[in-house]
Amino acid sequence: MTSEPEDRNLHAEYDRLNQAFYGAEPASYFRTRLNMLVLAASRGAGIDELVEGSKFDVLTVRADPAVQVDPEVTERVVRAYVTTEAHTLRYNASEALVRLFLAHAATSRCPWAEMAALRGASALNAYVDKLRGTEPINDAIANVFTGNYPDVDSEAIQASERIIRLAAGFLHDERNLHNAVKHGLGVVVGRTDLQLTRDHDGETMLALDGPSFVYLESKKAERPKTWDWSETTSFVELTETMLMTNLLINQIDALWTVARARYTSVTIPGVRLVTNAGIEQALAGSPSQEFRQVRFSRGLWTEHSS
Repeated sequence: MTSEPEDRNLHAEYDRLNQAFYGAEPASYFRTRLNMLVLAASRGAGIDELVEGSKFDVLTVRADPAVQVDPEVTERVVRAYVTTEAHTLRYNASEALVRLFLAHAATSRCPWAEMAALRGASALNAYVDKLRGTEPINDAIANVFTGNYPDVDSEAIQASERIIRLAAGFLHDERNLHNAVKHGLGVVVGRTDLQLTRDHDGETMLALDGPSFVYLESKKAERPKTWDWSETTSFVELTETMLMTNLLINQIDALWTVARARYTSVTIPGVRLVTNAGIEQALAGSPSQEFRQVRFSRGLWTEHSS
């Protein structure tokens, strides 16, 4: 990815940067966010009571006595937060894992510089498309996640490759949704009830009822300088999303553990990699899994630019 200048004086600089970089704890950061998300999801409207009186420096959480609290409204607000944060956290963890993998697969003397050099959405998207394909990455997987340790079984390598390709898939498939969320929260978060029936007998072909995002998106049409706009509804399976996020965080931790040993010469007791069984459990989600990863769009208009 980056080209390294042949300057011997840079070795000391690389060592200093590596010591600083691998002193961080990216997996712990994401783990804390996941813990807070699970807490909010489990408490629902009770989260307000839980944080009441919490204080940091000059900031104190207090309820406004002049405001009449409606538990149903509070529950809806918290659920919207949980839905939004569940998506955002999985996307952020996916991007972190993919970027960390790419930086360390380059076998650079300073992966921090590799990460900083990968700027711009188009550059990342090109790598994401490759990772979603069938190009072999087994050698890179073994190097990054196991340090080429000889006694790692093939199932662990396969599962590690699978989680990387899943992460790349999330980045590709949920790109427009994530942009809508991060650019001013341009989404409607709620619960959607949808039924599709056959015209001739009224039989229900598909029934969906669950947390969802509604957002606007545009895609290039076949004609030059033409864009098709649509209103898209994307259903969210919260259990699956959180379980998958947990696996992504575990894999970030495995990558970081190996890299820390390689670039700072610390001794590690071992590495815990994701398993195919864990991935299957995450993908199974919960009993409401029939609507996971379901989205549909309704065409709005076509835009022509000069």
